Amino acid sequence: MQAWGALILASQYGDARAYSWLKEQFKGKPVNFPEIQVLLKHLKGEVTTQSLPTTTHTSKIIGSAQTIESKQVNLNDWLQIGTDNSDNSTNNPSNNQRWYQVKVSTFHDGKNWLKAPFTTLNLPKTPPEKQKYLRSILGLDNDATLQIAVWHTNSEQQSTTATVKAVQLTNGTLRLLVLPNNSVNISTSGEKNQPQALATTTSALEWIQPSPTTLEQLQSIDSQRGNAVLKAVWRALQTTNSVKGNFPNVQTIQQKLGHWPIQEIDINGNGKPEIVLTASNEAITSLAPVAKQTQNKINLNSRPRTLILSDNNSIIYTDFGQNYHKSLIAIANLSQTNLPSLLISDSNGYTLKRWSQKNQRFE
Repeated sequence: MQAWGALILASQYGDARAYSWLKEQFKGKPVNFPEIQVLLKHLKGEVTTQSLPTTTHTSKIIGSAQTIESKQVNLNDWLQIGTDNSDNSTNNPSNNQRWYQVKVSTFHDGKNWLKAPFTTLNLPKTPPEKQKYLRSILGLDNDATLQIAVWHTNSEQQSTTATVKAVQLTNGTLRLLVLPNNSVNISTSGEKNQPQALATTTSALEWIQPSPTTLEQLQSIDSQRGNAVLKAVWRALQTTNSVKGNFPNVQTIQQKLGHWPIQEIDINGNGKPEIVLTASNEAITSLAPVAKQTQNKINLNSRPRTLILSDNNSIIYTDFGQNYHKSLIAIANLSQTNLPSLLISDSNGYTLKRWSQKNQRFE
């Protein structure tokens, strides 16, 4: 009776009228104000089942990081989620303080992996409830530390750790404001043609690193497949104009490509390993002379190129040729998934793609 009456009055005249009615109607009688207050918040949409997580989980976040200048950090645009409100680094950022902005690509909410854009997140309306909800769904109550790593074009890797201090969700784009322990050389927000750093929590990924072999060794172990792979790789090089002329015999191809490294990984889950071939741009361009102007363009992006061949030697992934703007960084097991994922870098940051059995492609 108390709750229903309060809800009816609140829906028509507002909370103040509902509380006034409760005090007058039930004067001298016990009234469960905390329970009614929660019901009134439900009525206004300030509390939802999603906004009050009851379980905690280990943080699993993957995204790309860029430097953001202190003068660009307006804390009014961010929701601070640090557990220590006395943290002076967040409350009063200094001009010489180095911040990173992490654009989240995917995260685990305790049940499922969610991918950007995060348009289905139903945030509570009040800042305290937003803070509680985001800390919980991102797993930051248990782990607010990110690993930051960047691969430069000369294959040099730099890494550091950073602590999540604030979060921002705008039009489905989820960003984290993080404070690094040590700075690494990564791009500034808005800067083009510079490497973006990979940001992950410790539990998000498990790298797959099988022992490498070569095309020549593959051919010596399984000549039938080795020959088929050599031919498939040469066709791919022809398609991207990396090699010219007539199709050579297998012996000639082996002489040119036999030293190229490969790995065998079951990526599509059929129990038969795919061939993951990696070649440096220097190795590719050495196959055919190129004009100096073209060579200079190639050198702008000197990351290794990758080709993945299925067990029937079909190309299921490539960043050769016109796909130079993207690059396969690594293959990893994503926590609580049954197939490996490709970690791909492109102009927008980092994305994860897994093999779709239904569509027979990486998605």
